[in-house]
Amino acid sequence: MPAAIAEGRIAIGWWNWEHVRLRAALGDFREMPAEGFLDRYDPGA
Repeated sequence: MPAAIAEGRIAIGWWNWEHVRLRAALGDFREMPAEGFLDRYDPGA
């Protein structure tokens, strides 16, 4: 896994999301490339 993707996953902290938010993002997580998912859900974007 590229370092930028690993760092992005850490930055969004998805493991702390409420279940409702996780469920809402699940389709994107499954279908989008990792970079696109991180761009969409990055709190600093």
